[in-house]
Amino acid sequence: MGSIHPLAQQRIFDPDTAHAMGLAFETAWQKLLGSRSQLAFSADADRTREELAMHIIDLANAGECDVTRLRDKAVAIVTRATPGRAAAG
Repeated sequence: MGSIHPLAQQRIFDPDTAHAMGLAFETAWQKLLGSRSQLAFSADADRTREELAMHIIDLANAGECDVTRLRDKAVAIVTRATPGRAAAG
């Protein structure tokens, strides 16, 4: 029996939340780029972008809709999940 892709189980977001999520993703990626983090420049950069997106979706599903908090929490989760490759300041 097949499994349901995790994105298929997500709720639909209102336009304001979807916009906040998009901004949070873009600014999170810019934060990693600006920090010169290996997360943004390694061969796994695409995976890092996917992880950022998934964490932002998870946070929004939990009710977070503030761009800054979405960004900061997603970056913190990704950098903690990758020991030795954390983003600088």
